[in-house]
Amino acid sequence: MATTTPEQKTSYQDEDGMVDQKQRKLSLADSAAGIDEELMAVRGQAWGKNGLIYSIGLMWTIFEFDNATMYNDPNFTTSEFRQVSLLGALSTAGTIVSAVLKPPVAKVPDIIGRTETYCFAVAFYIIYCVGQADPEPAYRCEYHNVKMARLGKWTCQSAFHDHSVDRGIHRRLSAADRMMEMGYRHQRMKQFGHSTKAQATYRSFFSKIDIGGMLLLVAGFASLLLPLALAGTTPSHWDAAWVPALIAVGGILLIALVGYEWKIASSPLVPPHFFKNISLVLAWIMGLMDAFAFSSTHTYMYTWAVVVHDFSVRDASFLTFTAGCMQVLTRLIVGALMYKTRHYKWLLIVGVGVCIFGFGSGIVLGTFLVVAQIVVPRSELSQSTALELLFIYMGNALGSTAAGAIYTNSFASRLRNHPPGSSDELVNTILNTFTEEPIANDTSERTAINVAYSDVMRYMTYTALGARIFGVILV
Repeated sequence: MATTTPEQKTSYQDEDGMVDQKQRKLSLADSAAGIDEELMAVRGQAWGKNGLIYSIGLMWTIFEFDNATMYNDPNFTTSEFRQVSLLGALSTAGTIVSAVLKPPVAKVPDIIGRTETYCFAVAFYIIYCVGQADPEPAYRCEYHNVKMARLGKWTCQSAFHDHSVDRGIHRRLSAADRMMEMGYRHQRMKQFGHSTKAQATYRSFFSKIDIGGMLLLVAGFASLLLPLALAGTTPSHWDAAWVPALIAVGGILLIALVGYEWKIASSPLVPPHFFKNISLVLAWIMGLMDAFAFSSTHTYMYTWAVVVHDFSVRDASFLTFTAGCMQVLTRLIVGALMYKTRHYKWLLIVGVGVCIFGFGSGIVLGTFLVVAQIVVPRSELSQSTALELLFIYMGNALGSTAAGAIYTNSFASRLRNHPPGSSDELVNTILNTFTEEPIANDTSERTAINVAYSDVMRYMTYTALGARIFGVILV
């Protein structure tokens, strides 16, 4: 039998020269998209594995510095405005925007260049940080003085100050360092004869990022989900005419989105041929379900810890980030196992079978992010990863909506039942704020608050459990 020399062996042949049909299809798809394997090898040498690891670590460090008070700020802000019941709706709105931006942003580097895209992103980020860098509100808001609670933040809390001003300065310095490195790498790529951007007009730019589909997606999901979270905060509740009207509009917009993506969009957010890939569709659904379960239990966990268990700001932050720490550890272990065994399905079965949030979520999300990347050609890698993140963020939005609907529709009634005849003033105060003067222990009011919060959190946990069981059935 003829043997294949290293020079003759293609990227989809194994050591014995046998053809891997799946890898061959992916390689042919890359060739059709104009991706040169030799150029990709040169590009890999130009960037280097160490540079890639450093870049990802630095960007996530910057992100997590800003993310340190992600539970503190919304909870205390809504409490100060006496609108804690709107916490689910606010979380839903922010998550929808973050989710919808993922696919377009993934396409932008291929149009204008990776370095240019990063510079634009950092510029917008600095504009956002300007308000946070004002020392007066930073010192006035005591909840900014929280130790970093996630795994990476614990290692840094002794090296950096806790005020948002100092974190803002560090973010700018880190971003500047990253931009200089990317500029240097950008020039090296040109030396290898690789163009890092494509020529595009304004019209073609917006067409390639599918601005129409993005607007339909965000408007449709916002119109569909926000009324579900807000209905319980209105005097008429579900009888308000605008609630079913907005839900109907949201449904119509999402139906229109399907037609637009299928017939009109030249570069759709979700390419139709992606739906033929069962592994990819399963990764989307499982990522959405897992994120839904996580978000539905964590949206009001911070408030519950502060009110019912009288946790300090620091301890409540540590509690809410416990699952995140466990996810970091399990993803490291799962990544190492997948790297060694070259298999992921058995890990996935273990993950969906474990209902301890953090451990199971770390396996599921870590595995499906890998699945979304290995079942598509390299030319579609960024779009596939962005879509997986879109579904994960949409799961977070759905979970926040469910938590907000449960809180606004159940909490007040549970308070009135424990004990019966609670005053409307007490109910509205407890429902919408937790920064008022605390109610003394061993009183009927304190017992009513504890029991009502326990009931509401139990309903949210049941919702999350249902999503987890659905995931087990799918796998």
